[in-house]
Parts: sequence; structure tokens; C-alpha cells
Amino acid sequence: MESRRKTAGTEIATAREVRFSSQSAFAESLGISDSSVANAERGAETVGVKVYRAIARGLGWPANCIWDYINSGDEKAFARARGEKVPEDDAVVAAPTRDPDEALAARLMDIGHHYRYDVFLNAAVAVADLKRAGKSSAEIIQMLDGVAAREPAVDLVAPTSQAD
Repeated sequence: MESRRKTAGTEIATAREVRFSSQSAFAESLGISDSSVANAERGAETVGVKVYRAIARGLGWPANCIWDYINSGDEKAFARARGEKVPEDDAVVAAPTRDPDEALAARLMDIGHHYRYDVFLNAAVAVADLKRAGKSSAEIIQMLDGVAAREPAVDLVAPTSQAD
């Protein structure tokens, strides 16, 4: 697990350097200590889940992605956190199912697993709105796939009804 923490630290430092000029500026934006960021980037054993969650959110990653990587060793976790498409993920999404509602639920869970939390919430709200607007599960899946193919961080917007 020590080598996973070091790998996570390298990923954190690389992503942090793109957005913040220093560990101090990043720590201040998160409301945590400079030493917490430094320890996380070094891969120190003393860093806990709360610090990793704060760092992940500060980088725009799913809150648990760093901790999940440390515990599981899933090497694709950081690619997913950066919004990169992982080829094996397509095979999971493309798995056939007889029930369109099950396929929609599976696609929504896929978004929850592979994209930032705010993207997942936007997708879930949009799915509910689109279902209320009378769209079929198959149509909604096509919309979700189209948005994800263009840009994983794009907000999904459902049509508003005339009564609004």
C-alpha cells in the first residue's frame, strides 16, 4: 500500500501544479494545512481519508477516488478522475440487457463511477426530468452517451415543460 500512496502522491502533485502555483495556495483553498498537502504528495502513511477527499474535491475528482485507488490499486482510477475514457469501460457500458430501464440504471451508475460527483448529480436530475417529459430509456441513454462522448464534464440539461 505504501507504493500506492506514493503513486497517488505523484498524481496529486501533477494535478495540483496545473491549477495552483504552490502547495500552500492549494491547501488554503481547501481549508487544510500545508503539511497535509505535502504529506499527501509525498505519499506519507499519516494522511487520512478526510484529507484525500478534500484534495480530490479540490482537484475536481470524485471524492473517494484517491482513497479507493490506495485500497484497490485500480490503475485506471486517476485516468477516470481526469475525465479520460478507459477502453475497458466501454465494454461494461455496452453489455446488452433486455430491460431498457435496467440499461439506463446501469449507464447512470457508470457515470457515477467514472465521472465527478457533480456530473453524476446533474445526470441523475436530467434523467428524472427527461423521464417525466416522456422520453424513453433508450433515448435518454443515447443523450447521456452523446454528452459523455463530447465532454465528460458537460452538464446535462433536460427540457422544461410549458407549465413552468
